[in-house]
Amino acid sequence: MDNVVVKNWEELAAIEPQESDTHTLSVDLDMGLGRLRPKNEDCKVGRRYLSTHSFYQNSRKGTEYILRECGFNITVTENERED
Repeated sequence: MDNVVVKNWEELAAIEPQESDTHTLSVDLDMGLGRLRPKNEDCKVGRRYLSTHSFYQNSRKGTEYILRECGFNITVTENERED
């Protein structure tokens, strides 16, 4: 997977495929959260949860780390606000 830049839950949910070599990703837009599940029991990285705070400024790097740890080449960036 090439590096993908996302700014919000909608962009993360739109990524195709919703799986890496090791994990599957599911995004719940209504709840504003994500779940990463290993594809098999041999995976060194277990289940991971992305909270509603995943795209807040103080959480973006941690979210990016979790996604990359689970095999997704994703960069989380600031959501541009309209004034």
